[in-house]
Amino acid sequence: MQRTIPAMFLAALLAGACDPAQSDEEAAALAADTAAEDAQTIFYAGERFTIDDLGEAPPYLVTLANGEVHGFDEEVEAERFVDLRSGPRDLAAAYGPLAAPSQINFWANTGWAQGNPGIAWPIPGEIEYLGGIYDWNDRISSTYNQSSYWVVLCEHAGFGGNKYWLEPGAIRDDLRKVDWNDRVSSYYTD
Repeated sequence: MQRTIPAMFLAALLAGACDPAQSDEEAAALAADTAAEDAQTIFYAGERFTIDDLGEAPPYLVTLANGEVHGFDEEVEAERFVDLRSGPRDLAAAYGPLAAPSQINFWANTGWAQGNPGIAWPIPGEIEYLGGIYDWNDRISSTYNQSSYWVVLCEHAGFGGNKYWLEPGAIRDDLRKVDWNDRVSSYYTD
């Protein structure tokens, strides 16, 4: 459990959801509340829904660093939303040494439990097919965008199919909650 709280605190701090002057207990509680509240909610067509309400996730999803998920029917709508949200590209300059690594982290299982197989790739970059020598096609269950770039997860090889944008600093510890578990076949940075 101690491994989870610092990751949630980091996500809340990067999203501006907590004040560094807060006590560890206050910050952890706020981060946990934010993650629990927003993990299953999707903002879609101006309203809040859950995956259960919608039946399945919209084809284009954007996850913000604070855990909010926004759904879109058209790729161009999601791209416009991302463009409007784009801020400083240099997280290290904006938030200090906490954001120094520039990588995308993937795990084969939900959460970050010890023994959960994971891998990290440097960002910026792209991988057209996560299968083959990488052997990560349709295996990703949780992710952490530890970079200053938007990362776009794609459902099919060659950057095709539905897409899921991850804002810089975004953590998604259970892709099942947004109907993206074991669906990622390629990714690129935006």
